[in-house]
Amino acid sequence: MSASRPNSPFAAGSKHPRIFLSHASADTKRVHELYERLRSVGTPWAASFDLRPGDEWGPKTNEAILSADVAIICLSRNTTSRSGYLEKETSTILSEQGRRSLNFILPVRLEDADVPKVLEK
Repeated sequence: MSASRPNSPFAAGSKHPRIFLSHASADTKRVHELYERLRSVGTPWAASFDLRPGDEWGPKTNEAILSADVAIICLSRNTTSRSGYLEKETSTILSEQGRRSLNFILPVRLEDADVPKVLEK
């Protein structure tokens, strides 16, 4: 697991893997089950479940990505047909992947959907 960062949204001193979960807002209900299941093996973080009133999406999300041990990108028809926050998260995740020696990106298909070209590598 990566070293704790000073502004990490993950609990300090956690011995569980820190898991960043990226998904389209239209998939929030379906992703909630995955989020809950991940709690048994690690500490998941997703903006839709963990941002609090007053939190700024950009800084908090970026810090969660940089502090994560693994980044799960949930793929669905919603992720391939929309842009916005998910696109920004994916860009940050890919940038962080370039800095690490181990692969920390895990794409997960929620349904039969195309894999975005940026993740085909």
